[in-house]
Amino acid sequence: MSLKARLAILQAVILATGLALLGALLVESLERSLLTEADDVLARRAGEVDDAVRAVLARGLGETGVSGVPLDPDAQEAFATPGVYVEVLGIDGRLLGASRGLPPDGLPGRDAALADARAGRSRLETVPVGDDDVRVLSEPVAQDGRPVAVVRVGESLRYVATTVRGLVRLLIVGGSVVLLAALVATWIAVSRALDPLERIATTAERIARTGDVDVRVLVRTSGEVERLRVAFNRMVDRVRRVLDAQRQLLADTSHELRNPLTVIRTNLDLLGRDLDAATRAEVVAETEEEAELMTRLVADLLFLSRAEAESVEHRPVRLDEVVRETVERFRQLVPDREIVLDAPAALPVLGDEDRLRQLLTNLVENALRFTPPPGRVTVSALDAGGRARLVVEDTGVGIAPEHLPRIFDRFYRVDPARSRATGGTGLGLAIVRRIAESHGGTVRVESEPGKGARFTVTLPSAGVGAIGQD
Repeated sequence: MSLKARLAILQAVILATGLALLGALLVESLERSLLTEADDVLARRAGEVDDAVRAVLARGLGETGVSGVPLDPDAQEAFATPGVYVEVLGIDGRLLGASRGLPPDGLPGRDAALADARAGRSRLETVPVGDDDVRVLSEPVAQDGRPVAVVRVGESLRYVATTVRGLVRLLIVGGSVVLLAALVATWIAVSRALDPLERIATTAERIARTGDVDVRVLVRTSGEVERLRVAFNRMVDRVRRVLDAQRQLLADTSHELRNPLTVIRTNLDLLGRDLDAATRAEVVAETEEEAELMTRLVADLLFLSRAEAESVEHRPVRLDEVVRETVERFRQLVPDREIVLDAPAALPVLGDEDRLRQLLTNLVENALRFTPPPGRVTVSALDAGGRARLVVEDTGVGIAPEHLPRIFDRFYRVDPARSRATGGTGLGLAIVRRIAESHGGTVRVESEPGKGARFTVTLPSAGVGAIGQD
């Protein structure tokens, strides 16, 4: 069953339940009001009969077997109305008076009425008389402080039942019309509200079927559905960018691997020929260099892939200590170039220590690669107003302005021939940017040809005392 149908059915059930409860309340209120009105009429009529009985008793006829209780003409006319019943009983159960329409056996419930009268209590009840329900009020009549008779006045509730049935029919017909109109209105409103959802579902099915990620949901709406539409379009945009990046990565990787594979294949072919020892050693050395380049390229690709797929575990890290360790390691590896350290104070950051070390290693390697002896590389780790600033600056060849916007792209090389000669894979700075962004930071470069380059990484600081709390 579709969502539209389920919502329409739910709306119908809620509305029908509400109408039923309202109808029941109205019927109950009307019936209670009509019964109260009937009880008031019975009380007035009982009072009229009570006055007549007291007049008879005042003449001393109450104990001599009266055959009737004389009523005034207005009362006689009222008691002659069909559905109105009056009977007067002695306290011993004798019938002292009755209206013309009284059933032959009298009104039901005489024994209970007499018992209540002897106790001085009134009694109000509904009893069956033929096919009708009759509301009966029994009132005791006292003389000298003792009950001597019972006045019982009854009125048919047929008009109450008729009125209630009329209201029930009206509620059923009116409620059905209202329910039908509400269903139509709900169906139209739900259809309009769910139209964007249907478009989103259709678009998603089309993308899944064709792989075309250039389609978008363009219809605008409001509220949560609009948020869903915007989020869906953003998700599709991101999927498209990821697919484009994957295709570009595949193309770039294929291009980068083609040259070393070609060299290796050519050298293997040469090794199968009759070469002198010096030439054979040169071919083997070149093959090893190309194999080493491929190894570094694959390692960088794996690292970059993991960095993009995995989330960073943010833990307090002493960035100044990472900088000191990295600088000392490079001082031992590259003794012919000056590496200056500037990390004067503790600098805690939140992040992954291994990845931050990789970021710094790539920046220093890049600086050393393009800074020939006796050049200088300066590594600084400073507090910049609540944020950690890592700076790697060199005195090398520098970067031309046209290359700066793409310097952090994968496999981008300022001088491809020279980069390959120095052993670069073209992924080092791309890894730097990815690590910085995964830590909530940024990286930028400033450079002029012949004046060196300055790479600045800004990271969120963990605050003073964060390391000690870990």
